[in-house]
Amino acid sequence: MSSLPWKIFTAVNILGISVANGTVIHAIQQSNTSVIPWTECPDVPSTQCATFNVPLDYTNPDWNETVSIFLRKYPATAPEDQWLGSLLTNPGGPGGSGSEWVLRRGKEVSEILDGRYDVIGFDPRFSYGSILGATFAALKPNLVKRMVLDGVSDSESYYNDVLQWGRDSMQDTNKTMAGFASTCIEAGPEYCALANKSDTAQGILDRLEALYTRLDEDPLVFGDSPYGPGIIQAHHVQNFMLTSLYRPDIWRGVAEALVLLEQGVGLTLSAAFAPYYAIAPRPYAQNVFNRSMQTIRTREEFNPILCGDSAPLNITIAQYTDYFREMGRLSGVGESYATITGRCRGWPFRAKERFPILFVSLDGDPVTPLGSAVKMSKAFESSSVLVQHGPGFIYPTNATKSKRAMLGEQDARLLDAVEKIG
Repeated sequence: MSSLPWKIFTAVNILGISVANGTVIHAIQQSNTSVIPWTECPDVPSTQCATFNVPLDYTNPDWNETVSIFLRKYPATAPEDQWLGSLLTNPGGPGGSGSEWVLRRGKEVSEILDGRYDVIGFDPRFSYGSILGATFAALKPNLVKRMVLDGVSDSESYYNDVLQWGRDSMQDTNKTMAGFASTCIEAGPEYCALANKSDTAQGILDRLEALYTRLDEDPLVFGDSPYGPGIIQAHHVQNFMLTSLYRPDIWRGVAEALVLLEQGVGLTLSAAFAPYYAIAPRPYAQNVFNRSMQTIRTREEFNPILCGDSAPLNITIAQYTDYFREMGRLSGVGESYATITGRCRGWPFRAKERFPILFVSLDGDPVTPLGSAVKMSKAFESSSVLVQHGPGFIYPTNATKSKRAMLGEQDARLLDAVEKIG
């Protein structure tokens, strides 16, 4: 890995420094998209804004309530005959503002692509970009012309086992941490403050572990922060390192903050985290759109999205403790990530579409065997398999042709099960 991040504080990657787990979709033009009423945004005239109504509940076609999605577009700048379409972006997550991302990165992305695309972001945008992108491509492949998934997360484990998703996410974390240390040594003390007392990458990692141990036993108390007094513990520094691994372009500042912590000075680290802890959701009236638009994701949106997307997490405190320690063995920042995935343990709500499925099969079906129903049921938590004994294909064809009062025992059980599901 190059030592360049230490020498240049900002860098531009292809597609405008796409945020981790981001999605960029080039959508096939549909006739109904022309009805979106784009107008000049009152806050930033170089962008265009619109709202687009969608059903509040797609699973209930009889419910007429809708919710408006806010859209912001950085328009293409190329001549009309060179226009290639729209890029629908969804940067990272869960939560945070997709329209705000267009404000920060729309012009940059447009210039990289020679101004030939409209760059569009939306709110609310919910889950991880690459999760939503992969899901959308699987459900609606006919609506996608091109798609870029940048920072790809494991959709299978994300939906089915949030703890396993946490393990999967840590596969290359140690490699990133090693890159932080090795490039620091390559850059030298002029560009990396941690290289002042270490001449090997392992030496830097050992110093970081020693700092964790010291702060675990003796937290650093400070009172000179613009945000008030505070305490820095080991887990604060580990959280700081986890988020810092996302951004090699800030590693120089990270190294300086760590050296100050070694010296007992916590001001730099407190400045990095205090604004997040102190921030309060902005009232609707604080923007011209009269809508809630949080530029920084909050726990109030993060937890419902992450935990609502995944399967229920029914584990004991002891099991979570074991998982927490396991994650710590996987990575030096694994315990911090365990606090993200483990928070779903206390989440009691399930997404509405997570109703149990009833799989029905005859045990003598000529082309859709009982074994298929059993296999499919294993893939859907809380589902059940209803077995009708006898030959033939599918239940209705071979069910008792009678009124409910005269149903056989198997028919009655089936109808009761269906009524309970709703």
